[in-house]
Parts: sequence; structure tokens; C-alpha cells
Amino acid sequence: MNRLFFILSAIGILTCITINALALSGIHVFEGNSFMFILFLGAGIVFVPAIKELQKSSIPNQKLRGISGLRENQQKTKKLMKGIWSPFPLVLKVLFLLVVIYGFVNFFTMIFLLQEGQAEFENGKYFIENHGKYVRDITKPEYYQNKAYQSSLFTGHIAIFYSLSMMTHYSTVKK
Repeated sequence: MNRLFFILSAIGILTCITINALALSGIHVFEGNSFMFILFLGAGIVFVPAIKELQKSSIPNQKLRGISGLRENQQKTKKLMKGIWSPFPLVLKVLFLLVVIYGFVNFFTMIFLLQEGQAEFENGKYFIENHGKYVRDITKPEYYQNKAYQSSLFTGHIAIFYSLSMMTHYSTVKK
């Protein structure tokens, strides 16, 4: 089952990156949020077992006894983190770091670009809406550009969940 989750996680990352690249290159991929819901659902399907696997390898809670107990706990945590990170090949480590960095950069960039609001289409009119309030009319190309930013915002950071899941499922496949 872990191999399946690993493969599904890799497919999720590739799908997110593909949609993100297409959206930012001006290619309108789809209308509506149904495809985004499928990506979100897929992330949940692979992420929940990853969390359960990480919980198995975590340090059990114990009472700390002063500074020495804190140091001992820090050493155990450091050993755990090295143990989690070390079995991965360099390619997966680099992929994970790139996805995380890109996810955060993409998130803040898209939030900046979408600060005016979301594009909407109603009664044959394209307009920007912010928290349910009309902002201004826009053209059809502006509408699609705004929708591309929304797609990029979502897929950029959902890829982080897929990559974390992929890393976790890789380590369980290799055991």
C-alpha cells in the first residue's frame, strides 16, 4: 500500500507542477473548482497515512527533569530528524526542498497579485470581487489571468503536502 501512496504522491506533485506551469504560461486549463477539489482530496488520501507513519516514528512524551532532561530530549529529537532525513536519495531531498521553496515563494507572489480580489463572471460581465464586494469591471483576458493566479496559488502549496507524503511513503517502502 505504501508503494501505491508513494506513486500517487508523485503523480500529485507532477499534476500540481503541470497545472501551475500551464496556468502561469497563459493556458487556461479548466473552468470551475472541481479539478482543484480532486487535487485536494488526493492530497488528503496520501497525507493522512503519511502523518500516521510519522507518528509511529516520533519520540514518546516524557516528563522533562530540568536542563539535563531538556538536553536529552533535544538529542533524541535531533537523532530522530537525522533518521527521518538520511534514508532519502539526494534527488528526493532536492525535489522536496525545491517544492517547499517554490510553494512559499509562489504563495506570497500570488497573494500579492490577487490582493485586489477574485475574478468573477456573472450575467455576461467580468468583474473583480473582494470579500463579496464589487471592485471593478475587467476584460475577459484579465479574468483568465486572475483565474490562472488562483490556480497557481492553490497548486503551488498543495504540492508541498504531496511532496511530504512522497518522502514519508518512500521511507516506508524502503524498510
